[in-house]
Amino acid sequence: MNNQPPKVNPRFPVLRMLIATMEEVVKAELPLNMISYFDSEIVANDAKDIHTCGTAACVAGYGAVTPEIQKFIGIDTEEFCSLMAAEQVYWALQKELGKAALSIVAGSLYLRRSAAETYLPPESQRFNHLLAEEPTATEALEFMKHILDLLLNGRVGVKERKQPHPHRYTSEEILADKDIAFYNIPERVSSGMPIHYILADEEWGWMNFVEGKYSIHDYIMKNLEWVDPDDPEAENQVPILTITCADELSRALDADCGGAGKAACLADDTALQAIFFSLYQEDWNERLEDFDDAKEEE
Repeated sequence: MNNQPPKVNPRFPVLRMLIATMEEVVKAELPLNMISYFDSEIVANDAKDIHTCGTAACVAGYGAVTPEIQKFIGIDTEEFCSLMAAEQVYWALQKELGKAALSIVAGSLYLRRSAAETYLPPESQRFNHLLAEEPTATEALEFMKHILDLLLNGRVGVKERKQPHPHRYTSEEILADKDIAFYNIPERVSSGMPIHYILADEEWGWMNFVEGKYSIHDYIMKNLEWVDPDDPEAENQVPILTITCADELSRALDADCGGAGKAACLADDTALQAIFFSLYQEDWNERLEDFDDAKEEE
């Protein structure tokens, strides 16, 4: 009779293996480059491990050439593609940690910080991995160990951290810093992270005016939720517009003002118009052809 206890895998195995990999990276004094998976994907295609990688890599990149991780998540080593392997590492980590994984592996400092602000406790913001465009391997490792400690102590969940809500953009915030609308928000949406915006009073007045007249009104109402404001003394709920897909928004704008990339009758100096303009995808002609083809099929 076998009296040995059953084998038990530790919790968060992918994160643990990435931590072990980064410990080896630090020990070997290998370069870390968070901007891309690899400085040279072609060189990395011949790697057998981190020591034969031959090019600087990010956390997911070094994980992609680690044999233990390759075996655990099923990376094809016979026809190895470093880029695809690094993507597999990211998705495996996200499956394990939720979108908090972006705080570790995102190439953009903005996305790392946004993920941390959304999914992690406030003390996580002090780590240099979230403060520097190009953190060192040691700084990345320190942050990853911090994340594991949070997970083991139940302080961060798979879906999102336990706080009132993700960040909600306001008109005042966007009008004070146009980079938010024209750089940060598009980057966030293109990376698959939704944005939440509180409609200003004048924008809600515009909504009342365009009701029943324009498609953009229907789009907003479909993606709108009335929620309690942050101010506990406020009497009324506030309207929150959530945008997850730029293409869906672009189609609604095109239905009203084909190719203009703006909402009808909405003032150009509003934050909402700035958001619409920055997220609009300029393929109106292609969408028009799709519409014409559909009409012909009817």
